[in-house]
Amino acid sequence: MYKLYIKDIKEIKDIALPRNVLNHVNSYKVLERRMESIAGYSLLIEGLKEYNIIDPEIDFNGKPRLINSNIEFSIAHDSGIAVCAISEDSVGVDIMKIRPLNCKMCNRILNSNEHMPENDMEYTILWCMKEAVIKYIASSIPHIKEIDTTKYLYDIKENNGYIICVCYGKI
Repeated sequence: MYKLYIKDIKEIKDIALPRNVLNHVNSYKVLERRMESIAGYSLLIEGLKEYNIIDPEIDFNGKPRLINSNIEFSIAHDSGIAVCAISEDSVGVDIMKIRPLNCKMCNRILNSNEHMPENDMEYTILWCMKEAVIKYIASSIPHIKEIDTTKYLYDIKENNGYIICVCYGKI
């Protein structure tokens, strides 16, 4: 099982992050993305306290991971909101503000097992599922059409105009 944490960047107060996390966060050129990333990593730091992990060391080569720990995490952010999923097993999370249906884009990302979304909500859920799987398997976006969302387990939530999708297993 996983634990999910959510934070609006407006809630960011005095946050102390490890130096390598700050270096990673500062790689974002756009201030809002940087603030979203800070919010995501502050959620991670706070959430890890529940696992008795204080001052975690994070490796940013490839998929970010904790050094000297079996605890897994995934962070996502969009439009001023950050989420962090923490688990003792593999986990991938994505968040996305609900976006208008784009059928042309769907044709580029759907595989033969998936169906065409019928509305904005379904389109956003599809994107979130794809991205959550990418994070779950530590893959990259160029293979998004190869991601078969019907082969994974998810929790999907709607929260104030955002879709949050947590991928936590394979069928």
